[in-house]
Formats: sequence, C-alpha cells, structure tokens
Amino acid sequence: MEKKFEGSCHCGDVQFTFVSDLSRVGKCNCSLCLKRNAIMAYTEAHKFTLISGEDRLSCYQFNTMQAKHYFCSSCGIYTHHKPRTQKATTAVNLSCLKTTEEELSGLTIQKISGSELSIES
Repeated sequence: MEKKFEGSCHCGDVQFTFVSDLSRVGKCNCSLCLKRNAIMAYTEAHKFTLISGEDRLSCYQFNTMQAKHYFCSSCGIYTHHKPRTQKATTAVNLSCLKTTEEELSGLTIQKISGSELSIES
C-alpha cells in the first residue's frame, strides 16, 4: 500500500515528500553510489514533490551527463536523483526520510548493477 513520506536534508533547507509503497528499494554499485553509500527508494517522478529548498539544491552530473544527482549546497546531503535509464522515476535517499527505523525494517534491498549499465551516446 502506498504511503506519503516526508524527508529533508540534514540542515532542513531542502524538504520534500513522495508517495511510495517502498517496493522498489535499491543500492547501486556505480562509481558515485559506491562512494555515497545510499539506499534509495524509487517512485514515479510525479509522486515526488520538492516542498522547499530548490534554491539550495546543487546538481551533480558525470559520464553521459543524463542522470541528475541532487544535494543540499548548505549541508552537502544527497537527497534524490533522476536516473539516466528511468526518466519517469525519482530515486530518494532513504536516510533523509522522517520515519522510524521500524517502518523501514524488513525492506528488500535490490542490488543495482549501475557499473554494468551500457553507455548511451
């Protein structure tokens, strides 16, 4: 069953909501995700709403420059990204959610082989 979740960066400048049943949760092994070590929940892009902090968001892009990885320019926390291969999707950093650990326990975390994705020209 889908539920509305609230989230924010560490300093609270960037705040968002998204709707998900948390059935798509993953950890990617691409070069960026390995370093940031985030577990991400995937939702349809139209179910993600940026509440505040658009002016605080910085965007990082690399390689094909198609994926957009957003982080707070004040505290540096990665909040969400728009994947290169799933254009109608937003991935949210689960560590940014305002929720209890019990609500997130028992989730099945998929391994995402981002390092093996083919490079699009």
